[in-house]
Amino acid sequence: MPDTDTRTMPPEIEAAVRKLAKASPGGTANATIVGSITEDNKHFFSSTDVYKSGIRLRRKDNSHKIEISAKAIQAAADDADKEITDARVLGESADPFNYSTDSIIEPPWDFNILTSLLVDSTWHASCIEVKASDYAYNEPKLFLRPGAEKIATEDELARAKQEIFAFLASCNDGKAIEDLLRDVAVEYESLGCAAFEIRRDKRGFIGALTHVPFGDVRVLQSSFADETGAKYMQRKFGKRVYYIGMNDNVKYTDRDGNPFNPTHAQDAEFPSLDARIDHVEYTSPFVSYHSADETTNLDNSANELFVLTRSPYTRSRIYGTPAGISAYPAILAQMKIDAYNLSFFSAQGVPQYAVIFEGLSSPSGGSTDDVLDGEDVMTPDSTAQLRETVRQYFKKELSSGNRSILVLTMTGDAKVTFQKLSSDELEASFEQYETRCRDKVRVAHHVPSTALGIDITNTGIGGNREQAQMRRYRDHVVIPGQRMLENIVNIIIRCGLLIPHYDFKFAPMNLEDEAARREFALKEFVAGGATLNEYRELTGKPRIAAGDVFILRSTNLTMIEVDSALTGDKIQQSIGYEKRLRAMLGDDRTTKRLSDLSDTIALLEEDE
Repeated sequence: MPDTDTRTMPPEIEAAVRKLAKASPGGTANATIVGSITEDNKHFFSSTDVYKSGIRLRRKDNSHKIEISAKAIQAAADDADKEITDARVLGESADPFNYSTDSIIEPPWDFNILTSLLVDSTWHASCIEVKASDYAYNEPKLFLRPGAEKIATEDELARAKQEIFAFLASCNDGKAIEDLLRDVAVEYESLGCAAFEIRRDKRGFIGALTHVPFGDVRVLQSSFADETGAKYMQRKFGKRVYYIGMNDNVKYTDRDGNPFNPTHAQDAEFPSLDARIDHVEYTSPFVSYHSADETTNLDNSANELFVLTRSPYTRSRIYGTPAGISAYPAILAQMKIDAYNLSFFSAQGVPQYAVIFEGLSSPSGGSTDDVLDGEDVMTPDSTAQLRETVRQYFKKELSSGNRSILVLTMTGDAKVTFQKLSSDELEASFEQYETRCRDKVRVAHHVPSTALGIDITNTGIGGNREQAQMRRYRDHVVIPGQRMLENIVNIIIRCGLLIPHYDFKFAPMNLEDEAARREFALKEFVAGGATLNEYRELTGKPRIAAGDVFILRSTNLTMIEVDSALTGDKIQQSIGYEKRLRAMLGDDRTTKRLSDLSDTIALLEEDE
């Protein structure tokens, strides 16, 4: 086999061929098909890989030549590379952690209690859900970063934008990323921590994100993390799942092949859109997701966990501080009020009514024999039956919520009186206390009454003060929350897709009516404060060509001009007219001529 071309063979195949040629110089030998090399000579696929991809080898015309398409193999391999790793998140369970054996750091807050408050405390849960929705459910937008046109072509920018929007629309296990961000924001506010799982494909690109309930997650001790590489653990049903930190098992290189960090690298350092696949790769060994041991199997490796912690770090810099925790006494008081009211309507609390029986016995306490003939009285049996009827009514009918009518049959002077024990003043004080607790919870979350749907117009506080509170809520609570989520998405785009050209942002929270917003946009356009395309975008219309110029207006002239040179000529011409007019009006010779003309007219009048 002296004419065998070994230049494009993998080293191990080349060594085998040379060994065979040396052993049988000038002779013949049987050979086995070991695989195929792509046309660009960059990738070798073994025959096993070829068969796994669904491609079958066959001989052509009974000859010894093998017909196979390297492009088909490459396409099948590319599709296989895009397969995303399975989610590691475990299902529902109440299995507790064992802090003595699991090598985890105990949080300073009881996550089970904090999670239950989202169900048991109406106002606390409402504040958190309102904030989370206001963070995540405003319109998502992409803005071109400055200088992007110098780095990428117009076609690359268009394809990059399309890829980002497609990713954001389905990365949450087929749902939009806004739903994931909302779930993350709820736990960020309620627990002080939140997390989601990063799932990559075999190329190293991020393909999907999955929310992981942080109530089941614990941070591993540094000694365990240093030894194994695992940083977080989730436990359910007695099973443990380990996670690593973001980018712990991938390596990035810039367009020159040097290692770099996409999170804060300059945009010009990123590889081009079409060359990205060669600039991200996995590093081995991996961390096993079910045992935290070392493994070289990518399918068995731990996924990355993106963890957020909420400041201020009052008790722990690892777990953060839940929102509204300063109103915890008010939250408990509110829950006790709800329990009291529930027990009242269930007839299980303090008696609220007294049942007074009168005239049931005979006069002077005598027996029924002492009663005069013809006088109706309640017999002992009927008296006992009456009392049992009332007792059963309060025990069964009222406690079950049944508001049926109670019919009593009495004889003679007998009567039954129902007297309410609780006073209106007591109920009023309960209502005031409940309102104070509600306001403490609301203030702790910095959420105004209007945002919770509470009508305060009848209290004399509404109007401009209500609008000012909503603006403050938007500027000091919602916008910082939006920035936090925007930063997360931008990190995912830069590290997961290696696209640096766009910034992800949410539209500001809208406090004005749509009609008022459109009217303001029109005024800005008419006054020259916005271009035509800016006005069209504000009103939901597509951009048009030559629509990025400003309109210059005066009291007697409206001019729209695209040609800057022609505009300059017209301005200079207008200035020339004004100069000549001023010279004519301000010239002394003109004044003298007018005076001479006036004298001449006067002489003519005298001659007549």
